[in-house]
Amino acid sequence: MAALVRVPQLATVVRAAVGILLLGLGLPALSAEGTAQEVLKSAGLDAGLCVHLGCGQAKTVALTADLAAGSRLLVHGLALDDASLARARQPIDAKGLNGRAMVERASVAPLPYLPDLANLVVIEDFDALAGAGLTMDEVNRVVAGRYSKTSWA
Repeated sequence: MAALVRVPQLATVVRAAVGILLLGLGLPALSAEGTAQEVLKSAGLDAGLCVHLGCGQAKTVALTADLAAGSRLLVHGLALDDASLARARQPIDAKGLNGRAMVERASVAPLPYLPDLANLVVIEDFDALAGAGLTMDEVNRVVAGRYSKTSWA
């Protein structure tokens, strides 16, 4: 059974095993690598497909790369704009993670994934993604497994 955990410092909602993680960007003390370690620890997931929505944020540039480097996950990031895309690609290339991590710019409405495909979804800046058309129903569609709806403050 998936668990719901709140990690106050990250302002997150995590669903372990079948995971959705909402990252608040109040991350003053954490590097992207530290954030990736917290995400992986909170999710309790080391392998499978991780979808990183809103990748390439200025405060967590290397998060997509670090999620792949710190686990056996295949990580696919979706960037909202070309600048975010370029920021997210640089650490993937620098760390030699092509093939384990990749990013692209694509529509989030609908997400370009089959139903029940992702083992973990990491969401950065949900408000910006919602402005581009993303809904939690769409996120729930791509997360593997079935579970009850989640609400958060």
